[in-house]
Amino acid sequence: MLDTRLGPPYYGGGVSDHANEPDLVTNTLDYVDRLFDLFHDTILRPLYLVGRTLAYAAVILAAACVIVVAVVVGATRLLDSYAFSAHHWLTPLTLGSLLTMIGVLIWRRRRPLPTKKKS
Repeated sequence: MLDTRLGPPYYGGGVSDHANEPDLVTNTLDYVDRLFDLFHDTILRPLYLVGRTLAYAAVILAAACVIVVAVVVGATRLLDSYAFSAHHWLTPLTLGSLLTMIGVLIWRRRRPLPTKKKS
């Protein structure tokens, strides 16, 4: 660490007469450092958190879409090849009925938004 008691080289590097006075450069740099820390903690860190959350949500949503499509395609091929090989119309009917029942169950569990009364 730099010894602040020593003067600049043109003073001969001896002990300064102002050894007890605070150094203007050190105080200014400490102030700037605190200012940048405050900026980082109050603005940048929440932005990083929001950005990271959005990025993870996008990746999870894309993966969920791929998984749902793969499951539906796999179920269609499985039912078409093994279960209803003679009656191809039963595959879309079965999958459509299943997905409709899932949609009805999800719809029944919903809660309507509260209405605001006008006075």
